[in-house]
Amino acid sequence: MDLFDALVLIFVALAAINGLKVGASSLFFSYGGFFIGLALGWWIGSMTSNFFASNITSSIVRMLIAIALLFLPAMVLGSVGHLFGNKVHNWMGSHHLQGLDNGGGVVVSVVATLILAWLLSSVLANSPNQTLNSQIQRSTILRAMNQTLPSVPVNGLRRLVTEGGFPSVFSGFAPLPPGSVQEATASQVQTDVTNVGQSVVKIVGVGCGQIQEGSGFVVANGYVVTNAHVVAGITDPNVQDSSGIHHAVVVYFDPNFDLAILQVRNLNDPPLQLDTSTLAPATKTVVIGYPEGGPFNAQPSGILQEFQAIGSNIYGQGSVTRPVYQIQALVRPGNSGGPLLTTSGQVAGVVFSKSTTDSNVGYALLASGVASRLNTALSNPQQVSTEGCIAG
Repeated sequence: MDLFDALVLIFVALAAINGLKVGASSLFFSYGGFFIGLALGWWIGSMTSNFFASNITSSIVRMLIAIALLFLPAMVLGSVGHLFGNKVHNWMGSHHLQGLDNGGGVVVSVVATLILAWLLSSVLANSPNQTLNSQIQRSTILRAMNQTLPSVPVNGLRRLVTEGGFPSVFSGFAPLPPGSVQEATASQVQTDVTNVGQSVVKIVGVGCGQIQEGSGFVVANGYVVTNAHVVAGITDPNVQDSSGIHHAVVVYFDPNFDLAILQVRNLNDPPLQLDTSTLAPATKTVVIGYPEGGPFNAQPSGILQEFQAIGSNIYGQGSVTRPVYQIQALVRPGNSGGPLLTTSGQVAGVVFSKSTTDSNVGYALLASGVASRLNTALSNPQQVSTEGCIAG
């Protein structure tokens, strides 16, 4: 049994005992006020998440703010409801209805406790603490609730607890990896580096008072693909390759799919070919880019599975569906926008995020989605807005 499952069961048992003692009438008003306060906290958090995410760099502090925004109003209104509920409970006792009230209290308390666990886990499932994330997302109870109940609209609050550098991929829990696979060999990695490494570039720019860095690759003569979250809020991005630094103009920006296309002056690196087929699980691949703002780096990887990921856009808004590969690879901030290569040097996808529960699992957008958007961008290339910055 998962540790988090054990904790949930312990709290459910304690809640049942408390419900039998306190009664349904008192708990109904207590939890009623509590959940109204949660809704108010969610609304406040959604309205203020952009401010906190952009101005507070510590992910731990942001997580504490998210918890405070969600639960302080809930505790206040829950206390008010408790006072009113006690009066109703006393009235029922005076009318010889206490047995019925106490029995109903068990049901109310257990249901409310499970709902609270579900709500809290939905907010914290992508926290900066990988151990906490793993315990939450591997919980049989919470995963069953997440699959059965509708998605919790907490994208704004989730932005405060998501690790900086990557967007959140899923609105709910991430699919668990099916198991480990064989990655590309050292010689296969070196072959890709030798053959196509010169076409993988670094993206650098200043947005919202901070330097933003990521990776990209040449996809057509004078055009580079990267992630939208790499250039979000940047008006004058630069592309760096082996010959130097080149000024770029963003001609395509899609915050939903998380893709951007840059037109680059004096860029002579050869374009990479897209592999728009869907790779089978266990296919060996290579991740290439400039992680953590450092030098060129290549890592072996392998395809774990392919699926449609339902999440929010790079700003934590709305509901979007992306076709993605779940890959076994070391993915770090700065890898975003870099290619996921086949061992024959073709681009199978664009690396855009990593798992919050497993340090050796990442995610890449399928090249088929890139190809259709590339055709749109190249049909009439014009500079477009990169909208606002994101956290991280």
